[in-house]
Amino acid sequence: MQMIGERIRSFRRKQEWTQQELAEKLQLSKSTISNYEKGIREPNAETLVALSRLFDVTLDELFGIERGESRLLPQTEAEKTLVAEMLEVYRKERKNAE
Repeated sequence: MQMIGERIRSFRRKQEWTQQELAEKLQLSKSTISNYEKGIREPNAETLVALSRLFDVTLDELFGIERGESRLLPQTEAEKTLVAEMLEVYRKERKNAE
């Protein structure tokens, strides 16, 4: 499975966006996007949701998880924390939409 930074770069390039253009869409700095793509930093849950929407892909696609892949549940503490944060973002957005 590719690292998240490599996936971000791949989806950004498919859109033919520069790092600066993606940064502006996310209201982040170009250096933050560069750090994501190099694997120096990882996006938080809110940014991951925003990226999936901008690229019009599911979170599974953004993470490079293939359909039928056996690893369905988060295994590390970092993965568990990220899933919890993503659920919180989803819940807030759903509540705001009501």
